[in-house]
Amino acid sequence: MSGFSDLLRHCSVQEVCVIVKNGECRRMNETKNYSITKSGAVILEGGANRGVFTAGALDFLMEQEYYIPHVIGVSAGACNALDYVSRQIGRTRDCMIVTDEKNRYVNKNIKTIVEKKALLDMDMVFERYPYEIFPFDFDTYFASPQTCELVVTNCETGRAEYLDDRENKERLLAIGRASSSMPIACPMVEIDGNEYVDGGVADSIPIIRSLKTGHRKNVIILTRNFGYRKKREREAGSCMWRHSANTRISCVRL
Repeated sequence: MSGFSDLLRHCSVQEVCVIVKNGECRRMNETKNYSITKSGAVILEGGANRGVFTAGALDFLMEQEYYIPHVIGVSAGACNALDYVSRQIGRTRDCMIVTDEKNRYVNKNIKTIVEKKALLDMDMVFERYPYEIFPFDFDTYFASPQTCELVVTNCETGRAEYLDDRENKERLLAIGRASSSMPIACPMVEIDGNEYVDGGVADSIPIIRSLKTGHRKNVIILTRNFGYRKKREREAGSCMWRHSANTRISCVRL
């Protein structure tokens, strides 16, 4: 198991191809008639705009026509996962590096922040982007033989859940939105009567999930610098508390 940050730092392009290929990737042909084993998985860490790094790694794999059988995305990594399974080279980068000011998703106007109750315009990212500005290929995603899980945190239980949808466009986008909804910066997202926030709250690097579901060979694409270790968590004010025994959280509506 290794992060792409390690691979790209120490390996040539050809060596990266070999490593990924040995991790149970398979070259896909244009007719989509190919076999995929179930032992390989790629895990995509979040990290807001650091997801641009992940986008570059996945774009490279797609350019080489290497598609890893199982994909797990967390937070910004969920956006990466969607575009990887839909095989849209460059889409995640375009969504994260927006050159047109009117299409940017960061709310800078105080009035807008108060009205939308969010620092980030998630309507822009999960409504206007996929349907208008940077069209998402739902047909390819729904037809893909790759399996995909987007990590969300259940606000009632505090536990991670791993969701996907291969039929309902709105529900799929709601799952992606929930996985990317950072507490305080974004409101909670309701799915099937439950409220969810960013998957990184409960399971930021879901390697255990991947192993438990039978994926013995994993590529982990990390967005932090090599050697990074998260500091001990501090109390996060009145918005959220984590209890080690049951990993329970409480969220307050903004």
